[in-house]
Amino acid sequence: MQLLFEVCFYFGLGYSAIVFFGNLLGFFSLGIDSDIDIDLNPNGDLDLDINISGDVPGYSVSPMKPVIIVPAITVFGGVGWIGINNNSNLFWIWISAIISGFIAGYIIQKFIISPIYKAEVRSLVVTKKAAIGKNAIVRVAIKPNRLGSIRYYLKDVLYNSSAKSIDNQYIKSGENVTIKQIEDGVMIVEKAEN
Repeated sequence: MQLLFEVCFYFGLGYSAIVFFGNLLGFFSLGIDSDIDIDLNPNGDLDLDINISGDVPGYSVSPMKPVIIVPAITVFGGVGWIGINNNSNLFWIWISAIISGFIAGYIIQKFIISPIYKAEVRSLVVTKKAAIGKNAIVRVAIKPNRLGSIRYYLKDVLYNSSAKSIDNQYIKSGENVTIKQIEDGVMIVEKAEN
């Protein structure tokens, strides 16, 4: 039993150290985020969009993100390990470790992650409004009546955003576009005049 708590504790510490120093040094960023888009049109009309990001409906920030789960696992392992070393009752060790893990995850979500997320969303709305009239490059092709992706600079900061064509035309990847307006957080663009 002690081995389980030790593994949880050291896994959490190791993961946190790797992510912290990796991000600090600019090597990488760990996280779960995936997007799959399958389109079969010639009379088959199969359209499958899958977005896996760990988000749970009803939460401003999902509690299922590694930034919340890993500290909860670390606290679970640490509390359990302490309980085992103090020869406490195994039932109460499990209860206190589980409750402590949930409390740690809740505190991190409520008082650290959610305020950061809310500030980021407010900042993003202002940033998107400031992007109107700016030039961008299509990153993922914009298909008629479908979303694509654009990349643009604003005050020397690179942004990526979902985009759709103002006249529902196909715009291939790599083309220059101009951001004309925003609808429901999606940039409406048109091909830039050369």
